[in-house]
Amino acid sequence: MLFQAGSLLLVIISVYLLKRIHIFSDKSYKVVQGLVFNLTLPCANAFAAMAMIGLMMEIPDNHKDRSELGKVIAWRFLFSIIIALSAWFLLPLDERVREIVVLAAFAPVTIFSTKFTDSLTGNAKLAGFSLTVTAIIGLTFMTILHAVLPVA
Repeated sequence: MLFQAGSLLLVIISVYLLKRIHIFSDKSYKVVQGLVFNLTLPCANAFAAMAMIGLMMEIPDNHKDRSELGKVIAWRFLFSIIIALSAWFLLPLDERVREIVVLAAFAPVTIFSTKFTDSLTGNAKLAGFSLTVTAIIGLTFMTILHAVLPVA
């Protein structure tokens, strides 16, 4: 599973780099976005979804965007920790179910948030980058938690 997650992150980064060397234009993601949401997402084509994120992603180059990104990530993982601790210590469920809830609390931001941001004419490039960053951080946390939680 980690290999697949790593492969999908590699797709995001590769498509982003192809965009940076002008193989893709800045608006190419609109075409890919239409394909992803109308054709491939119902079929769960992860490659096309990750390619769209790579096309939309842009590393923040000014202080305001970096500050916003830091706030989003800080708040997201603060609440992830609160939800995970609450789930682990308060839910009256089996340990395996509680582990699943804890791991889900650290899941990356979804691609739908990037699409929603774009449709509201927000900063879709920053949203795409936040998806990539939360995917890397989330997968790291999820892997560590899965290894250390005392589940049979």
